[in-house]
Amino acid sequence: TQASAITTSQMKGLTLTQLGGLTSTFLGELSSTQLGALSAAQFNAIGSTNLARLATTQITGVNSTQLSGLSTTNLAALTSTDVGLINTTQLQGLTKTQIAAFSTTEFGELQNTQLQGLNATQIGALSTTNLASLTSTQVALLNTTQIKGLTATQLKAFTTTQVGELTTTQVGALTNTQVAALSSTNVAALSSSQIAQLSTTQFKALTTTQLGGLTTTDMTELASTQVAALGSTQLAALTSSAVSALTSTQISGLNATQIHGFTGTQLGGLTSTDFAELTSTQIGELTSTQLGKFTTTVIGALSATEVAALQASQIPGLTTTQLTQLTTTNISAMNTTQKNAFNTTQVQSFNNAQVSAYLA
Repeated sequence: TQASAITTSQMKGLTLTQLGGLTSTFLGELSSTQLGALSAAQFNAIGSTNLARLATTQITGVNSTQLSGLSTTNLAALTSTDVGLINTTQLQGLTKTQIAAFSTTEFGELQNTQLQGLNATQIGALSTTNLASLTSTQVALLNTTQIKGLTATQLKAFTTTQVGELTTTQVGALTNTQVAALSSTNVAALSSSQIAQLSTTQFKALTTTQLGGLTTTDMTELASTQVAALGSTQLAALTSSAVSALTSTQISGLNATQIHGFTGTQLGGLTSTDFAELTSTQIGELTSTQLGKFTTTVIGALSATEVAALQASQIPGLTTTQLTQLTTTNISAMNTTQKNAFNTTQVQSFNNAQVSAYLA
């Protein structure tokens, strides 16, 4: 045919106007070698209508440079079948703009090997709609480099199902910025094993909103190093039930600044068992205001060791309601400095037995 007689040199000499005027019949007779001789600009000049009519054998012969030169309109003209035929080398030639222009249908035609062939920059260019269409299997196929390529906007668009399918290796690969970008719903969807995979640095990146979504089960699965990495503001964001779920090992790793970060609501939700998990040093770090937030049950159950840990500066924080539950044994065990710290209002709230213990 006339088309088959054209040499590659002649193909390279065709103007953009000439290429744009070629019929689909003529183009259909060109070999992949002849088409491969065209520059990116020439290949793009073929136009969307004719590109959509290229045979599968012609598509497989297109090089990455030619594909990268296609306008988004022309790229969109490729059929879903054509997209599925593009090999990983060709696919890696696509620009961010082209990747972002993929329709959901075209993206859905990508094979798993093609998806795995995308580089981090290309992954970061995918639309949130296309990312949301990834199956659980495809999400699990993303390597750590690709995971790091995801933008904050993309991660926020992940469904809870997709987040739940992330491997512990993938979770561990997330940057601090990415961790902070996860929606609170998605953080709550992370399994205990996934959360346990977060490094202390990643844990520090969690926002107060995200931390507020952690369940009691999540809390018990945390390593003491993760809990110790939380700032006072982050600790203050935990629900009362989450704080109550902390184990003695986790609590023992909290420093003075963290102890000061607990809110009255959180402390008011602690049981006597929870309070017993505080070390003497930690009890001594509580402010007088914080001490006044514990329930009367907690105050009434204070052990001799816990009472001995109270500082004179904390004593005025005890409310008269709390004092009604303070045992005479504990009052008697207080040292002179502690007893002298009670103010007039507090002493006047004592019952006769407490007064006797106070004066002993």
